[in-house]
Amino acid sequence: GVPEEVLQTYMVSPMEASRDLSAWRAGVLEELRSLIDVKKALRVTDWAFVKGLEKRGLTVAVIPGKVLFSRKAPNGRRKVRIVACGNFLGAQESKKELCLLRVWTCWWLERA
Repeated sequence: GVPEEVLQTYMVSPMEASRDLSAWRAGVLEELRSLIDVKKALRVTDWAFVKGLEKRGLTVAVIPGKVLFSRKAPNGRRKVRIVACGNFLGAQESKKELCLLRVWTCWWLERA
């Protein structure tokens, strides 16, 4: 069909995005590729890896994250951003400790 025209970029709530997960999947994958492969800002790990870091004496801070959804003007492209809630870190933690970002992206991708 004809692409939907969006006159102004706007945010979409996670609840609204969850109604059509398949439409957002490409945006989520694009953001994950950017953060993991391009910027190297995130690394996929498991809890065994985390426990290994702690055994070596590293302090690990697990902080929440958010997934932000938006529709971009003028073509309605679905844009996704995954962000860490840094306000959950103290001043010292943000400088010297390893932080793990917990977001619901993995759960979400399994259902899309």
